[in-house]
Amino acid sequence: MGVREIVRIFEAKLPDMKLKLLSINAIFICLIAIVFLSCTKTEDHLVGIWPDNILLSQKKIVFSSQGDSALVTARGSWWGINCISLDTIRITPQFSNSTNSDIKYLDSNLQLESRNDDTLYIKMFRNRTGLKRTLGIIVWNGDYHDAISVVQNSN
Repeated sequence: MGVREIVRIFEAKLPDMKLKLLSINAIFICLIAIVFLSCTKTEDHLVGIWPDNILLSQKKIVFSSQGDSALVTARGSWWGINCISLDTIRITPQFSNSTNSDIKYLDSNLQLESRNDDTLYIKMFRNRTGLKRTLGIIVWNGDYHDAISVVQNSN
């Protein structure tokens, strides 16, 4: 087999090789376009984000150092408590379930109680620490989570 035969074989296969190369480039460009298009985010099309289905009446509350209470209502039909913390300490109350209709918690710092399916009573007793205290209550419904933040001033 001479050089001329090798060149003829290569020239005969060249259109197929060009076509394969063009196909590979087209596939690569399509993949890059898909990656860029799928990575764009708009608020309307975020996956896993639910609209506010709890609709809390208050999310930020300030109490005096002497102690205070508040009622937080929700217009949503169902919600539960996911987490409670006072300053940096996580509180794990023993509810029979964490749904909104069965919440009762009491300790020397605070009281939480559901008054009905849409109302949460929050009370913090007198702050004797000399420091500002922050109570955080995380509520949830499905994939939607929200927070109630209660700040109690220092004395």
